[in-house]
Amino acid sequence: MKFYCKLPSLVQGSPPVGPYNPDWAVVTGDSEEKLYLVRETKSTTNKAERREEENDKIECAEKHFETIDVDYRVCTNLKEALEAA
Repeated sequence: MKFYCKLPSLVQGSPPVGPYNPDWAVVTGDSEEKLYLVRETKSTTNKAERREEENDKIECAEKHFETIDVDYRVCTNLKEALEAA
């Protein structure tokens, strides 16, 4: 792992459902840098307990990061995010 960081609000996507800023990212690379994973922290991983707008943005992010082959998940805390890394 090259670095693990909290993404600043300047790192923001524009999915069809409005601006989206994921929380955490890991970049790896010895000879070539590669975005390894992105994590979104929410109070729950249960879709039924989140607002519809949050779920829409998460769904767009899942599709986006799948397309560029980056592991994306929703977690409830930094410990969960690190365990999955």
